[in-house]
Amino acid sequence: MSAIQRILCAVDFSACSQSALEQAVAIARCSGAKLVVVHAWQMPSPFDLVGPAYETPAAIIEPLGLRLALQDFVLPVAGDTETTIRLVHGASARHAILSEVESCLPNLLVIGSHGRGGFDRLMLGSTSYGLLRKASCPVLVVPPGATASQGRFRRVLCGMDFSAASVSAFRFAIHCMSASDADVRLLHSIEMPPELRERQIAAAFDVEAVRAAAEAAARQRLEALWPGDDVSGMQIVSEVAEGPPRTRILEVARREHADVIVLGTHGRSAFDRLMFGSNTEAVVREAPCPVLTVRPE
Repeated sequence: MSAIQRILCAVDFSACSQSALEQAVAIARCSGAKLVVVHAWQMPSPFDLVGPAYETPAAIIEPLGLRLALQDFVLPVAGDTETTIRLVHGASARHAILSEVESCLPNLLVIGSHGRGGFDRLMLGSTSYGLLRKASCPVLVVPPGATASQGRFRRVLCGMDFSAASVSAFRFAIHCMSASDADVRLLHSIEMPPELRERQIAAAFDVEAVRAAAEAAARQRLEALWPGDDVSGMQIVSEVAEGPPRTRILEVARREHADVIVLGTHGRSAFDRLMFGSNTEAVVREAPCPVLTVRPE
C-alpha cells in the first residue's frame, strides 16, 4: 500500500463517520500515510434541529467549541498516528470537502456512507453520495458498524463491467489496497435480455447457447485482466454470474465475506445512472462492508 501517501477522512460526528475514521487510521498505520481529518462546518438547517436524527450537541455549533469537539472525536481514535485536523466552513459540507480534496490532493478519501440525516439527506442527496460522484480521488465508503480492518483487505471483490472505470478500480485495488496474500475475486454479471425468454423468440434461438457464449467471452476478458507475476502471492479468481449487477455483487460479497467491494464510479449505462441511480450507488446503500470507488484514469 505504499502508493497511498496521504489520506483524507471526512467526519461529521456520526457513528458512521467514526467507523470511517477507524478505517482511515488503520490504513494510515499500515501504509505509513499521513492522515488529514476534516469536518465541514455549516449552520444547521432548522429541519436538522428537530428530532433524534440530529446527533451533534448544540454546544459545538460555535467554532471554538466545534474545534475542541473535533479534537475529542479524532484524537482518541488516531492515537499516535500522524494526524492533521482541519475545520472548514462552507455553504454545504460537500463543496467544502471537495475543496479540501483539491487542495490536499489525497490518494484516498474515506467517508461514512450515512451522515446525521435530516432535510439535506432526504431532499437533496447525502453528502456522502455527492462526494462519491464528484471526488477526483478514489473514495472508500464505510457503512455503519463496519469493523476496521488492520489496514489490509484480504478478501477483495471487484465488480467488473469492462468500462475504463472498473478496470482502473481493479488496478488500484490490487496494487494499493490489498495484502500480498489477498484473495481477489473478479465478478462480471451478464444481463440477458428478457425478450429472449419469450416463447416465440426462444423457439427461434438457442437461448442457452447464447448465454453460454456470453459467459465464455466474459471469462476470457476477465482472465485477460490478470496482472501475472506483478502481484505474486495474491490469488485472483474470475466469476461470471447472471442477473442485475448490483444484486449479484451484494450476493457474492455476503457469500464470500468480502472485506471490501471495489467498483468503478461510471458504468456502461448513462440512462440507468440518470433514471435509477448507478449500480455503484445502489451497492453502497446496501453493502455489508466498505466500498472502494475509483474514477477512470
